[in-house]
Amino acid sequence: MSELTDLLERKGYTNLSVADLLTVLDQVLPENESASTLSAHDAEYLAAHAGVTPANDSDRAALASRRMALMTVEFARSLDRAEVANRLRISPSRVSHRQADGSLYALSVGPSKLRYPDWQFEGTTTLPHLAELLTSFPTGVPAALVRRFMTEPDPDLELGGEAMSPRDWLTQGGDPSAVLELAATLGDLPG
Repeated sequence: MSELTDLLERKGYTNLSVADLLTVLDQVLPENESASTLSAHDAEYLAAHAGVTPANDSDRAALASRRMALMTVEFARSLDRAEVANRLRISPSRVSHRQADGSLYALSVGPSKLRYPDWQFEGTTTLPHLAELLTSFPTGVPAALVRRFMTEPDPDLELGGEAMSPRDWLTQGGDPSAVLELAATLGDLPG
């Protein structure tokens, strides 16, 4: 465990305990996909006709590790309901209402537990046009892809010759329609 603690501290996640991390991973990790294997007949058929090379154990392990790392980052960079209430200066029940009405983005991290990614907040408020933006995201887009979309510069959002992230674009008063159009295509981007 000291290696994990050292890593969290080295990367600046001092507010994230190993116990919290393990609890969330236990709640959000799906069962190991290799546990549900195809029958020999189905595997042979797919190998012969699908044109897709089956993943080996090493590939599956690398994919599972990446998925766990992305979930960890999302958890570490998110707030719980009380933290959001404090930040926005509203009651915790109001946070729940805002999540329910679609004006806050939340991740499910287990039964009845939500976390709110930090990219949607600016000081003591939310990003301009956040509610509109949230309705533009295609259903089922992974939280890590949403984070990448919101925080990495996009060449279609240029101001003064420099590409900006959708988050920065909105906080600096850029035309929201440009971000809304890009958000609608989010499921089309490589993950």
